Amino acid sequence: LVHLDLYRLRGADELENLGWRDWLAERELWVAVEWPERAPQLAERCDVTLELTVTPSGGRRVTVAAGTPVGIEALRSIRQALFNNGP
Repeated sequence: LVHLDLYRLRGADELENLGWRDWLAERELWVAVEWPERAPQLAERCDVTLELTVTPSGGRRVTVAAGTPVGIEALRSIRQALFNNGP
C-alpha cells in the first residue's frame, strides 16, 4: 500500500518526482490518494474512489464508486463477500 497525500502538491512536476507511474504499473500494489483533484492525471486512472463527506447532522457518509473495469470487478467482489456470505 502506497499512501499519497497531495494536499501540499505544488505542481505536476512534483507528482512526477514521486514516481507515481511506477506505482500504478505494479499489479499487486494499492495506491491510496488523498486530494486526488490536485492531480487530475492521477485521479482519472483510479479504479475505485471513496468520497468522505460530513452530513448536516455531523455524521459521516462514504460514497464508493468504480472508475474502471478493474474497479467494477473489485466492488462486485466486495459486495458479494459482504452481502452474500462469500465469493
